[in-house]
Amino acid sequence: MAINKQNDYHKNMFSHETLFSAIGGQFIKNRQDGQITSLCYDSRDCIEGSAFFAFEGVHGSGRNYIDDAVENGAALVVTDRPCSNKNTDYIVTDRNIRSVYAYASYLFFNKVSDKLRIIGVTGTDGKTSTSFYIYQLLKASGFKTGLISTVYIDDGSGLAENPYPNTTPEAFHIHSILNKAYENNVDYFIIEAASHALSSRYDRLNSIRYTQCVYTKVSSDHLEFHETLENYYSAKLNLARRCDGKTVIYQDNVLGGRMKGFRTIMPDHPEITGCTADRLFFQYNGKTYSFPYPEDFALDNAYLAAVAVQDITGLGADDVLPLLADIRTPAGRIERLNIKGRIAVIDFAHTPDAFSSLFSSFRKIYPDKTFIAVFGASGCRDVSKRAAMGTAAASACRALIITEDDPREEGFARISEDILKGIKTKDTQVFLIEKREDALLKAFQISGENDIIFSLGLGNQKTIDYHTHKRKWNEKEEILKAAQEGIR
Repeated sequence: MAINKQNDYHKNMFSHETLFSAIGGQFIKNRQDGQITSLCYDSRDCIEGSAFFAFEGVHGSGRNYIDDAVENGAALVVTDRPCSNKNTDYIVTDRNIRSVYAYASYLFFNKVSDKLRIIGVTGTDGKTSTSFYIYQLLKASGFKTGLISTVYIDDGSGLAENPYPNTTPEAFHIHSILNKAYENNVDYFIIEAASHALSSRYDRLNSIRYTQCVYTKVSSDHLEFHETLENYYSAKLNLARRCDGKTVIYQDNVLGGRMKGFRTIMPDHPEITGCTADRLFFQYNGKTYSFPYPEDFALDNAYLAAVAVQDITGLGADDVLPLLADIRTPAGRIERLNIKGRIAVIDFAHTPDAFSSLFSSFRKIYPDKTFIAVFGASGCRDVSKRAAMGTAAASACRALIITEDDPREEGFARISEDILKGIKTKDTQVFLIEKREDALLKAFQISGENDIIFSLGLGNQKTIDYHTHKRKWNEKEEILKAAQEGIR
């Protein structure tokens, strides 16, 4: 899925004047007008003829890299103030440059998103799984389907791992994938929409209209970015505001009461009629259907996906619900490993609500088992949820092993201290072990055959972020290593 910068864009070129007429501002001309070959926000990605958008990053301003961008071939710079380099044209704007970048990306690819039926999926927990469920149900129903999610991307040429660092990539990458999907005659395209991408500050999705949008469970997250819960909710609601079709959301969703004015479908949760160690059964209109996982929150997401597919395709419940019997969860989501008499669970759960749902669901399935949880919290991210994560884990587990989870520059000590504030009970063993592989080893060393070991927060993530560097990581491989060494 890597983008070939040199070859993919030539047929979509447009001029400096064309872009200026579209976005406005002040045009400073230093060279003969040329054709824009690509749109870049990273100076290292610029090629001959690129337009470089100098917006603010997490750790610095794009203005500091204008000379590097020009040296690498940028012929036009979009910025918020005039600059001294005379070897490039400028568009100076007082608009949010990220928003301008997203709109320019939409124009660069000839508004291709308007030609696709796009399903947007957002929420706090479950949006990756729900996106993947919709994708599978559409494909199983005979539709050619594309996808952008945290775990996977499919531009119509086949499912591949998402190579980008963000759940929702930057706008130029989004529209290039949509362009490829259109060329591949995709019938439906699903975008997992993160709150950052929906926000007015990052605005990566500002030019995309949705044929349908779907909301999974919403609680609280990313307040280090959104600052308030109200801002977070508002960012999430931008999906429904840009939807030309119906919004699918459970009635008890916290945003359910804010859907006035939108066309909505608000189903009840599925009626569960039976459960085994590896399967749930549920009823609809007097008929019984099955789901190949025993976790009720997973069925909630899959059923929501089925309702969405019925709505957008016009298929009936009898056509769609039987397909849930063979559906798969994404890698790193409720992934269970049976190891030497123990069950290990890999899950991306990283919020208090996700913890509570996960532990509650497994308690129903395994009422006599005891739980051990290995988890941390991301550095330089939402501090407000950390204590509540500790509370939720301590209330369900006999032992907690607090460890690293993308500590970034904040560091393990401060993060673990925040988590510990929520652990009030003295009935739970608590260990602080910084290196995640050592924490997993400890979990197996203290475990017995009656324990379920939960390794939470990273899922299928391929690295751990320390700010100055990242190291490679594979949660499943490390669990298997720890079990081999830790179980005697």
